[in-house]
Amino acid sequence: MTPYIVRRLILMLPVLWGVGTFVFVLVRLLPGDAIATLLEDSQNVSDVQAMKRELGLDEPLPVQYVQWMANAVRFDFGNSLLSRRPVLSELRRTLPVSAELAVLAVLVTVLVALPGGALAAARPGARRADPEAAARAEPRGAQEGSPRD
Repeated sequence: MTPYIVRRLILMLPVLWGVGTFVFVLVRLLPGDAIATLLEDSQNVSDVQAMKRELGLDEPLPVQYVQWMANAVRFDFGNSLLSRRPVLSELRRTLPVSAELAVLAVLVTVLVALPGGALAAARPGARRADPEAAARAEPRGAQEGSPRD
């Protein structure tokens, strides 16, 4: 079992790299300008340049990618653009609520699925509601060999 787990963990690395690269490229391809949104009150060119420098967006894309990936490996996700607090602390703050919602969703799913599955298993020959089957069915009182419209 241990070699299997080690092999799966090793195979997880290229997947994480691929997903990270995909996210980096996707964010850079999105239309619009995050800095313009952040600085909607100020159209000053020096403010825009200062914000680009602060966020590292004045560097070439390959440099941005290497810096972004190095920070991600260290779990340094920078600061939130909205709250200006570290992203990791924001995740720590909101993760319990997300986990609670996930557990509740699984609980509701199990509470609906188990009785539904047991009911379906108890009646294996029961017909399902099929609206197309009703349309294909013979009309009542139709005799075999009688002409159809």
